[in-house]
Amino acid sequence: MKADVVFMNGEVITVDERNTVVEAVAVKANRIVVVGSNEEVKELIDPHTKVFDLQGKTLLPGIIDSHLHLILYGVNQLAVSCKAEHIHSVEDVLNDLRNKALETPKGEWIRAWGFNETAVKEKRYPTIDELDAISVEHPIIVSRTCGHISVVNHKALKLAQINDNTEDPIGGIIERDERGRLTGRLIEAANMSINEVSNYTHSELRKAVKIASDHFIAAGITSIHDAGGHGSDSYRLLQQAVKDNDILVLHPVRMKRSLQKSKEQPKLTKIK
Repeated sequence: MKADVVFMNGEVITVDERNTVVEAVAVKANRIVVVGSNEEVKELIDPHTKVFDLQGKTLLPGIIDSHLHLILYGVNQLAVSCKAEHIHSVEDVLNDLRNKALETPKGEWIRAWGFNETAVKEKRYPTIDELDAISVEHPIIVSRTCGHISVVNHKALKLAQINDNTEDPIGGIIERDERGRLTGRLIEAANMSINEVSNYTHSELRKAVKIASDHFIAAGITSIHDAGGHGSDSYRLLQQAVKDNDILVLHPVRMKRSLQKSKEQPKLTKIK
């Protein structure tokens, strides 16, 4: 038996019962067949074996994340992130929302997540007037990092059938200013109701799943335990994504990069 792929001259962390660290590992038909010294693994090399010189680098098993919301992570990548490094003010958030509006078809939702009024220099939320100034043709929602509060524009309120005469839901607040006008801020149960209206379409969710899968693979997360999100249909969505090869796995036999020279991410190939 000869190996398809061999990794040599590294620090291979096996995570076996003794936490053994070896120099090399050999792979055949996408399965690890030998871990050991360089000399042991060399015996499995033939002209068709792809050999990677780790040059002393560490090789880890794929990481399993035991509690993760794959779809939630993915849809966050479709929205404006208020946690991005360049976000220091409300104006920074508004600028990103303006840019998002330019690339979003009219009538479709513009979303931002992870907002924290204590982390921006103004120490306040965006106002409904500021969101309206970005667009009155797109519904806009900015969700607070806690997930219990959001700020929306008038277009979003209209879609949610919320107006000046709408009463607060049980367990929630539709905030109004001192003159009784809607501020756009929705708290607890009121926020939950707008989340139902602003939910992602099936095509957006499918796109989100693929983005999440690509990101996790690139970070070395090769297996996850999904903790749910977006209702019971999310599991059917994940099943379909697997069938359609949108969930990816790392296939070492088909890696195209040279570990000696390249800093690019490994090539991703689809589940068989």
